[in-house]
Amino acid sequence: TAEKEDAALIQELLDLMHTSHLDFTNTFRMLSHESSINQPAFIDAGFLAWHPQWTARLSRQPQSATEVVEVMRAHNPAAIPRNHKVEEALAAAVAGDLSVMHRLLEVLATPFSENISAEYTTPPPTGAEAYQTFCGT
Repeated sequence: TAEKEDAALIQELLDLMHTSHLDFTNTFRMLSHESSINQPAFIDAGFLAWHPQWTARLSRQPQSATEVVEVMRAHNPAAIPRNHKVEEALAAAVAGDLSVMHRLLEVLATPFSENISAEYTTPPPTGAEAYQTFCGT
């Protein structure tokens, strides 16, 4: 259900994600796992101040907490084709090893799975070379 304060609550989260450099995919996925809130990526004063507002908002939903979590998990993937993993698979394929590509494709075939290795959910290391991609790349 929609409430008039929802836009401000969402904008506050997006602002926190930006200033704290939180990963977009992982942040939304972790919101559906209460136990994840205490992970190092979320130990941030701003996020910890925001989180009770979010849980209070969820408590006003007509659905049960279980139903809300199921919807969130169904719409927030655990794995996406991260550039560094795609590049790794392409480099291995060029070198004649297709197993890396096959494993990446296997993970991406079930992006909402709860059993995806952190290897496929972790953003590139800090300081990794950034590059721009384009539609159709």
